[in-house]
Amino acid sequence: MAVTEPVLLRLSAAVLGLAGLSTLPGLIAQVEQIRHRTPPDNFYEDADGKSTPETMAAFSNRKPKILLIVSSLAGFGLSVAVAVCSLLHPRGDGLSLANWFTTATWAALALQAIFISAQHSPVKSHDLGLWAFFSSLITAVTTTLQASHFSNFASVNDTQLILRVVDAVVLILFLLSSISLPRRPEVFYKGEKVDNEWSTTVLSRYTWSWASDLLETARRKGDLDPKDIPRPDHTIRVESLVESWNKANYEGSLLQSLLRAYGGRLVLQWVVIVLRCVIGVGPFWTMLRLVQALEDRDAGLGAPRELWGLVILMGFFTLFEQVCAHMPLSSSLFGFVVVGDKG
Repeated sequence: MAVTEPVLLRLSAAVLGLAGLSTLPGLIAQVEQIRHRTPPDNFYEDADGKSTPETMAAFSNRKPKILLIVSSLAGFGLSVAVAVCSLLHPRGDGLSLANWFTTATWAALALQAIFISAQHSPVKSHDLGLWAFFSSLITAVTTTLQASHFSNFASVNDTQLILRVVDAVVLILFLLSSISLPRRPEVFYKGEKVDNEWSTTVLSRYTWSWASDLLETARRKGDLDPKDIPRPDHTIRVESLVESWNKANYEGSLLQSLLRAYGGRLVLQWVVIVLRCVIGVGPFWTMLRLVQALEDRDAGLGAPRELWGLVILMGFFTLFEQVCAHMPLSSSLFGFVVVGDKG
């Protein structure tokens, strides 16, 4: 179904508002850093463990920060070019104002990139990257819809259309860079390495590639020794859980205490499972629409323009379903106890 100009205008304005609000955490973090004159950290420590001079020297988030700055400025420049071209060479697409909204959205993305790059704390930079990811994700929706709508009024070789496509590619680079910021250097607890789940990037964490070193060790040796397995983070570390349980001093039956302690996490797990069931219908619905579109083409009615969008949508449904399927298995995410020799 085609998206009309008024819908695109309202959608572009809404995305601009959300992207603008998403710059506030970065602004607040930057003001706090300036007010407290926080210097760059030469040492890192949190509840999971402490860094070492070697891990601090090996840690760097410079490359993704540079990519964020470069891609945001490039995207902003391209969006300005699109907006100016739409004024000088109108195509009757009715997107003149929506184009400027998108340009302002890119300005918000550039501000977020600047705040991330100026942040000394790697954890805050990592967390601000999530806001940038959200902003770029919703911006991708309007950028794609605007390009699809504009293609109805322009040829394949049209300069504005090419600029829009390049702008979308740059947006993908910005999106990936925002979730490629490592959270912290590797940390150690009681002289032993803590697993990298909460040290790595968002992209690595939710694609489970952070465990690749351990899997490679198991493949190379054919087995794993206790010393090969890193220590868990504090959320599932036995002594930390026992200490927090004793401090809570729950009263009543054991079941009531367990529900008070883990009820929220259990509810979250069930919400994820139900959401997965709902999302699981998506690929089948998309496949049905694809089959109907192909039947229309065979009947000589012509393939709908949104055919490529259905293919991409099916990929997103499948990917999101797999993420939901694995989330309940991540014990560290839900904080369930796993007792073992390394606890």
